[in-house]
Amino acid sequence: MFKKFALLTAGAVILAACGGAAATTTTAATGHDDEATQTESSHDEAFDRQVEITMTEFAFTPDTVTVKAGETIRFVVTNDGQIEHEFRPTTVAGADEHLASGHTDHEEEGAEGEAHEEGEILVQPGETKTLDVHFDEAGEYTIYACLLPGHYESGMVGEFIEG
Repeated sequence: MFKKFALLTAGAVILAACGGAAATTTTAATGHDDEATQTESSHDEAFDRQVEITMTEFAFTPDTVTVKAGETIRFVVTNDGQIEHEFRPTTVAGADEHLASGHTDHEEEGAEGEAHEEGEILVQPGETKTLDVHFDEAGEYTIYACLLPGHYESGMVGEFIEG
């Protein structure tokens, strides 16, 4: 009995040390709307603070996040909905451009749940992913949205507020 307990405890410690969460995607902004460099990272990378975001049909909670120029925020994004959702920091102009293009980047997406454009994450129902976003300058990103077809149009958008 003691051996089973010791093995379970050791396994839990190893899992906790490894993070036990989905792969982390880090996004560093380049100063251009919707352009970012995306790399795999560990939870050891520097960020100023962490913000938890919950997605459902068709809303984000919270629907506003206060940001400061120069800070890096780790967004921990959980999909509590029943369908796939996206978390994409952008601008209203960037979202409008995406809609005008007819969601063309969604037709080219890779495996289910993978980002199909830099600076965003796709999150399956019941899944949690992280995205690190560096806010280089004021107004660089003004909203976060789910730009899957019909989601943004149904009100799935949140706002970044400078503060």
